[in-house]
Amino acid sequence: MLEAEESRSPKWMKPQSVPRGFLRWYILAMLDEAPETGYSIMQKIAERTEGAWRPGPGTVYPLLRGLKEQCLIEAVGQKVEDTGQPCKLTAKGKKELDDLQRNASSSGRNENALMRLFLGIMPPEAFTAMALNRSRQFISIFCEKADLLQEPKRSATLREMQLILENYSSDIERLLGEAGKNRNSRRAPKPN
Repeated sequence: MLEAEESRSPKWMKPQSVPRGFLRWYILAMLDEAPETGYSIMQKIAERTEGAWRPGPGTVYPLLRGLKEQCLIEAVGQKVEDTGQPCKLTAKGKKELDDLQRNASSSGRNENALMRLFLGIMPPEAFTAMALNRSRQFISIFCEKADLLQEPKRSATLREMQLILENYSSDIERLLGEAGKNRNSRRAPKPN
């Protein structure tokens, strides 16, 4: 049913789900972990996103070619018959990746502004369901990443997150208390 509705909606209603330039960054990060072929990059992205994002060969191979021309990646090992030539990050590619990761934190302001616009038009039921799901995912990933930090940064980061969660927990308790008071006031008998 949802697929049929999606196919009927105008093309402009389906914004690009992956920001422009993200694939370049993601491929550099993947190649920083281990050498990959274009085919394995496409497969791993589809697998890691549970099929939600499937960049095709018309996107991946020209991007890899461009990264090679810029000397950010280089071929390594033997060409694999069905999947192509494995590539790895060069020192120049590692510097580019480091710069992208460092600059990512400064782009947060624009992202927050756009997110507020988008979330402002969502009905409360849809937003809260999405927020619960995203919060679970975010906290799980946060814990995995925080665990990789070196001390004392690891402990400081975990303490900061703990404070943030405690503050929001207080806000939620307040809202629950207000909801309970409102429910009780609706049930109270009216004086004659």
